[in-house]
Amino acid sequence: MRITNRDRSNLDRFGCAFLPREKVICISWGKQREDQVLSASIITQAVYVQCVSGPVLSLAFEISPTKALPHYCFFPFDLKNTVHRKYLSGIFTNGKIQLRFLADSGQIVRTYEVLPHRCKNMAEAYATAIADFEQFPAEQYNFDCAVSELEQEIRIVDYFLYCLSETELERQIVSLRAEAENVSPEERAQAAKIVNDFLAVFRSRYDSLLRKHFQQLAFYSRTLLLLADLHGHFEGNYAGAAQFFADSIATRTPKKDIKSLEALTPLSELVFNLLGQMRETVIQKDEASWAQLGGDLRGVSNRVDEGKGISFESLRNILSSFGVPLGGQPGRPVKDYSAEYELRAAGKTWRNVAEYTLENNPETWQEFGGRKYDQLTFQEQETLKHRVRVGVLGFAERMGKVLPPRQNPRPLPPSDGVQKNPG
Repeated sequence: MRITNRDRSNLDRFGCAFLPREKVICISWGKQREDQVLSASIITQAVYVQCVSGPVLSLAFEISPTKALPHYCFFPFDLKNTVHRKYLSGIFTNGKIQLRFLADSGQIVRTYEVLPHRCKNMAEAYATAIADFEQFPAEQYNFDCAVSELEQEIRIVDYFLYCLSETELERQIVSLRAEAENVSPEERAQAAKIVNDFLAVFRSRYDSLLRKHFQQLAFYSRTLLLLADLHGHFEGNYAGAAQFFADSIATRTPKKDIKSLEALTPLSELVFNLLGQMRETVIQKDEASWAQLGGDLRGVSNRVDEGKGISFESLRNILSSFGVPLGGQPGRPVKDYSAEYELRAAGKTWRNVAEYTLENNPETWQEFGGRKYDQLTFQEQETLKHRVRVGVLGFAERMGKVLPPRQNPRPLPPSDGVQKNPG
């Protein structure tokens, strides 16, 4: 395998490089061992962005030897390049990506098989990118400029928001199926009826309401992220989804909560009717519509009254088995980022703030192996800076402080005949 100077430049810039002759994606991997590569969880996404200088489609990867510290890289493909287009079309057809990890100990080969639902979504993104490229004025298309614009516009980590990885979800499915075999047929049938009635409410409204907004909603809630993971995994497989939820209820829900879960179906029906009525009310603005809306609101209220509706404890029991906390449970304490906030407010760079956290927080120091900031890999430095940035901004929002923190502007030096800036 021959690595050119351009490939080395791509490895430094993007974390990976595409070798067209071998049809291989090479990934910089540093000191990681072979067994860590072979056992790592891998997720790939087709990231499509319409930039000013033209459309860009990238393959992005999240590779996790450990869940705590994943590795991210991406490679942008030139849609004008027929070799690039043929390669992308091929992997979206056969669902396999040949990877070669360039570790200090040598090259490690691994074939990554893309799950069918993810391959379908990637193929749709590719089709959109090609259609937009063919409509884009040829004389205005500039791939190198578009890539530079892409690098300033997106954060790769934002394309990998999830609650359960595909590997973890597969393990959950297998585990639940095995546990459900030990539950009585009557209890399994009851759980299946609850699930089928509940999913029927969503199924009838999926295309008109949920499909359009589901992924956007997932950005705002860990619970919704879990639902988005399940939605992506089971899309087009209604029977598989119903079986999974039925197994979850049959094995993870106390008997005292089963009746409470049965209230999910009428409650969901009321909520969706309420959403539809609200939309009509806004359009019509008449007294009858407002009266109907009031009745629906009272219906929802009655459903969640004590003893009449769903128990939040029952939801907590189910969601907690997937690692999702639901209100009122003691969780991991929120880290105090006040010192980091003050450093940033005083004009320190995010690197300076990250260095402070690394040196002064024992957990962080231990997590990164007791190394100084300059000894971390580029990916580890970026991960730490991102974590600190999110923590500081979250602290500022909770405390009602300036968001993001910023330094007071420095006055310009005076010059003859020019008025001084106000201090």
